[in-house]
Parts: sequence; structure tokens; C-alpha cells
Amino acid sequence: MGDDCVPLLRRAPTHSQAVAADYRGGMARGSPVLASLLLLLAGGGLAATLLSPGGAGGLRVGEPSPKPPPHPVTSLIPVDLPGPRVQRTPGLDARAFAAQQARRRAAELCQVCGEGFPPGSSFLSSRDTGEAWHPRCHESSPRCGLSARPIPPGVSCVVVEGERFLPSEYERAERCFVSGLPLANHGPHVVNPRDRRRVLSSQLVRSMRCVSCRDYALQGTNVGGVGFSCAACAASFEQEVAGREEALLAEVGGFLAEQGLRAPPVELFFATRLDDLSVIKRGRCLTTRWTSAGGRRYRHRILILSHLSKPVTLAILAHELCHAVQAEAEQPLPDADEEGFCELASWTYATQSGLPRYVSRGIEENQVDSYREGFLRLRARGLSLRELLGP
Repeated sequence: MGDDCVPLLRRAPTHSQAVAADYRGGMARGSPVLASLLLLLAGGGLAATLLSPGGAGGLRVGEPSPKPPPHPVTSLIPVDLPGPRVQRTPGLDARAFAAQQARRRAAELCQVCGEGFPPGSSFLSSRDTGEAWHPRCHESSPRCGLSARPIPPGVSCVVVEGERFLPSEYERAERCFVSGLPLANHGPHVVNPRDRRRVLSSQLVRSMRCVSCRDYALQGTNVGGVGFSCAACAASFEQEVAGREEALLAEVGGFLAEQGLRAPPVELFFATRLDDLSVIKRGRCLTTRWTSAGGRRYRHRILILSHLSKPVTLAILAHELCHAVQAEAEQPLPDADEEGFCELASWTYATQSGLPRYVSRGIEENQVDSYREGFLRLRARGLSLRELLGP
């Protein structure tokens, strides 16, 4: 899927990338022999084959793919980044502090030092709280990072990133889950698409962004050395996706049939790396074409990045299956509309199948212009997928 491209630093090709380049060269020449190199990228997993409607045998699991090359393409590395560093200084707790402040307000004493105000002397007071301070106490005392109220000596406070906060105010504030800093008074922030947690923009560099749900997270799995899958998405893959290729193909193939599209036979693999020298992709459909005595023949292989959540995997599968559909269409769409059509199919599946909102939102807000513009252009026509593809 094109919306799944993340720019990377350019680097020299590795052994596995050279193998992939040889495979792509073979594909360009239509060689079915070199096409078998694709199996090396599948990480030794099983391939599931979706037979066309009405075919004999229904769904079946294919033979195990060949063993990976001596030098593994990638590895899965656990990621556990440090979370908020929140400290509490010893002293009066929130209840004792509130009682002390109430007594000093009633006696008209300075909230910091507890002494009175001599007749005719000047003092500072708050209209909101009724508190009062000597000017020297107000200026010399540390301030709460939220309300700017002076913090009296001997009072417990919360210290985050060197800033002090009164506990009662800190506990009520919305906070950045990466740093623990309150969102107020600390600049812009972003909201995670899936779990809706907040992250200050200044703290994004301390987290990693999931290639599946696009959330910023601290714990997860490094997939292929270039992609990060958060703990929730990695767990979803292990529990709901791995080993269930034929069920996933049946689910998405059934949706396409309802839309009037015939899904051709495909082989589905989950791989730990699908990248070339500059981008990482979450899905790819590779088609081999050749002519035999029986006419033109096709072989479709779909590779999807492993450790994506089930909702995202299904949406990507819908996108890639539509590439296979277009490859066998008598009148395929123009190149400018092909990716937009696949995105529209993925978005339609996500919205009609009740997938979480972050899945369809990710398609609508795709950062790859050609994909987003093609999707919006075709959606605006108001036609069904069958009508868009033509006869």
C-alpha cells in the first residue's frame, strides 16, 4: 500500500536487497523461474491460496516456502523505551497543605512564610483563591508549573523534567504519556489515532511511531530493523493474524464478491521486511504473467508486513487484492487511478466492515499525494467499485 511508505536514510544494498532486486528484474522480463525468489522474503511462513469462486477444493494452505537464506533478512527486536520520570519530594501532602493554606487565609497570613502583614505594608493577593503573599516571598519561592502559585517550603510537590507542580493540580491535568509533563503551558501536542493518548510535540523524539496504527508508543517490536510495531498491534498479529491466512483471504474475498468483483487465486505471505533502498512498505502484490497453450496465465503473490494489527492487515489485504483484480481485468484502470481504486476498496471495506475508525482515517489522511488524491477523486464520483472498474 502506498500510504505505508516511510522515507529512510539511503544506504548501501544488503545481500537480501540484492536478491530482491534480482527478483524484480526477473519479474520485468516475465521469468517464472526468478519469481520463486519471492519465497525467500516470506520468512519461512506458510502461503495461503485463495481459489476463484466455484473452483474445486475451496481454500487450502499451500506448501511451506523454502528456508530463508543463510543471512536472515531481518530480526524482531523488543523495544522498551523509558517512560515518564516523575518524582515526589517529601513534605506536607495535598490534604495537609490545603488545611494549612485555609488556616493562613482565614488569619490573613502570608501563604509562604506564615507571618502576618504589618499595618500599612503592601502585599500580593489572588482574587481567585483569596491567598496573599509578602512580595519577597512571592518572588523568591518556586512556582507551580501549571498555576504559577508559589510553593511554600516543606510542601510535597511533583517534579517532572526539572519542573515543580503542586500535587492537587498535577493530578487533575491532562499529561503527556511519554514525559509526564502536563499538556497545558508546554506547547502543541498530538493525539494517537488508536489509543487517543496525548504526546507533546517536543517529546515525540522520545517515542517510536507504530507502522500499523500510527500511534506513538514506548513498548513494542522492531520489525525488520526499520519498522516499529507497538505492543498492542504486535499482540494482535500474534493472536489474530499469524497462521490464519486462509481465513483472512476468505473474509476479504467475500467482501469483494459482494461488491461484484472476482478475486483471483492468490498466495498470501507475512514477511518481516518489504523495503527497498529508500522506503518501507506494509503491503505488496507481485504478479507473474506468462502465456501457455491454454492462454494467458497469472500468478499473484501478496506480501504483508508482519506484526501489524488484524484491522490494518485486513485493510491492506483488501488494497493488495484489488491490484490482483486489476491485473486480470480486460480493461484495467489507468495508472493514475489504480492506487486510488485500491485505496477506495480498502476504505470501503474498513467502513462497511466496522473496522476501528483509525484505519479509515489513515486512508483519508494518507501522506502520499498520489494515493490520497486518487482515492478522493474516485470517491467523489459516487460510483460502486464494480462500476469504476468497468465491464
